[in-house]
Amino acid sequence: MTAPSILVIEDESLVAEELSMRLRQLGYDVGGVVDNAADAFSYVSVVRPDLALVDIHIKGSLTGIDVARRFRNEFDVPVVFLTAHADSATLKEATATEPFGYIVKPFDKRSLAATLETAIRRRRAEQKLVKMERWLAATMNSIGDAVITIDSELRVSFFNPVAERLSGWAQPEAIGRPVTEVFNIRLASGETLASVIERVMREGIVLHIDEATLTRRDGSSTPIDDSVAPIRDDSGRMTGLVIVFREASARKK
Repeated sequence: MTAPSILVIEDESLVAEELSMRLRQLGYDVGGVVDNAADAFSYVSVVRPDLALVDIHIKGSLTGIDVARRFRNEFDVPVVFLTAHADSATLKEATATEPFGYIVKPFDKRSLAATLETAIRRRRAEQKLVKMERWLAATMNSIGDAVITIDSELRVSFFNPVAERLSGWAQPEAIGRPVTEVFNIRLASGETLASVIERVMREGIVLHIDEATLTRRDGSSTPIDDSVAPIRDDSGRMTGLVIVFREASARKK
């Protein structure tokens, strides 16, 4: 396995030199050492390190916190902060950038190794999760059935192309709206989507519906078959629902 690449952003040359040496001893690849924000941005625009060690106080008008914020928002490079001392306001601002950890100077080899190992493991876990989410989204977008997922507040969190076509709602407009607004159905029994959702959430069951009518955004309607099922996390707690449906005109004919 290739050694993780680390960018060091530190304005004290002796500290940067010692840190680079210790990183290499721990088996990491020190991709670069810079002391200011401009050089840091130039570096990551070409090379994407696995992690950046960033001193909160660096040369220039921008701070390490500014660097961390841009690294995360624009370059997807995680950061571990280096700091000797910082007031509570500075630490609060630093924490808002969601760093992967802190290393307090002067650092020792053991704490440095532990912090870096934790950060790299978290980075790999995040990358794995993103890859899985992309795979799942591609699968949901390519299947023949309409799929809508809703969160615990019953707002739309995913809306695939078939759902767009059948409902008349575009995905950007549907995301974040109450599901009852974009998926307006009525069962043959007269039951509404709200009552169906209430049953699924109360009983924790998968509910199959063979006779329902979907009213599209333009007011027209079409018969559908659908199912509503709970989404659960690893602990079994219900975190949302998934609705899968298809047009039933051919079946009814």
